[in-house]
Amino acid sequence: MNVFNCFSLTCVLVLLVGCETTPAPVVGATGLAEQARIGTNYGGGIIFFIDKTGKHGLIAAPVDQGAGDWYSALRLCADYRGGGYSDWIMPSISQLHALYQRKDAVGPFSTNPSIYWSSTQGAGGAEYSGVWIHDFPPYGGAPSEHASPASGTNNFNHVRAIRAF
Repeated sequence: MNVFNCFSLTCVLVLLVGCETTPAPVVGATGLAEQARIGTNYGGGIIFFIDKTGKHGLIAAPVDQGAGDWYSALRLCADYRGGGYSDWIMPSISQLHALYQRKDAVGPFSTNPSIYWSSTQGAGGAEYSGVWIHDFPPYGGAPSEHASPASGTNNFNHVRAIRAF
């Protein structure tokens, strides 16, 4: 099981345990091997997740790509070219929750509103069942995640692109 196809928040939380204890070797600007850790600038963004092998993980763009409806947000992620990379995507709800858990290492995030799109669609598809969103409360409040007609594709929310390494 990995964070790339896991839709269970429990799964993500289990994977995050100890993720900072095994640094991943990466090549820095000097070409010398460095140790990657949560919060390290790498691959056009900031590392916010490292898997148990220490060889793979997820990188978040250092800033939001903007805000808009869900389809516009998907396009903002696909068009993003941070660090010269073209494989940026909108995070799933599990990936977005992992990003929220490391928001202090990656931030800043929007505070007004503080709602971010995910790529995870409701059971009936985006148009019929809505999409999952995640609230990044600015002052330490509990995050909320939900999929409902209120998270329909026409709402205006923020998006932060991610990519894998």
